[in-house]
Amino acid sequence: MAEQFTKQGHSVDELVYHARWFPLGPIVAAVMGLVIVFGQDLQAVTSGQWYRLAISYMSLPVFLGMFAYYKIRYRTHVIPLDQIKLK
Repeated sequence: MAEQFTKQGHSVDELVYHARWFPLGPIVAAVMGLVIVFGQDLQAVTSGQWYRLAISYMSLPVFLGMFAYYKIRYRTHVIPLDQIKLK
């Protein structure tokens, strides 16, 4: 949100709440999430057990397919940061 806020000519100092570990906290959380997703069945990857691997990572293509369906079906698009109404 801070980036949208500054794109519209405001200062970050105007915001009421300031996260303590920003931006390091969200970056660490994203990296840890990726480590958990890709490491959930690392033994199946290293031993070549393709059936276990398919079951473990089945949710990733399902999520991407549902996301693509939504974007195509409802024709959504990305709104530029300077056009988002914050106040």
